[in-house]
Amino acid sequence: MADMFNQFDDRLRRIEAGRTRLKRGYSLTVDRDGLIVARPRPARRGFPIKGMVLLVAGFFAFKALLIAYLGVVTYQDRLSVLQNGAMIERAGAWFMQSDPISASLAQKMRPFIR
Repeated sequence: MADMFNQFDDRLRRIEAGRTRLKRGYSLTVDRDGLIVARPRPARRGFPIKGMVLLVAGFFAFKALLIAYLGVVTYQDRLSVLQNGAMIERAGAWFMQSDPISASLAQKMRPFIR
């Protein structure tokens, strides 16, 4: 009797696990015999490349906006103040230093800002 209950309990666990996978998304397919079966979609566990690209592009656009708004000389003066600061300020100055991408974007943004 206990063995039958364990088999039944195992079957209930498998069914519940399948339902949990189906909650994350499924696709319907038709078997050879005409039965419509819901199959769970594979879980996407990859690295969010699109989000990372958008983050980096936004960072370059932010730097370009600052350079265009402040001007190159003022921007470099503020960076030199950061470079003489504490460790976190020096790290920020390293990230915010002018590069060819943000400088060219700043030149293109400058007519729209001023």
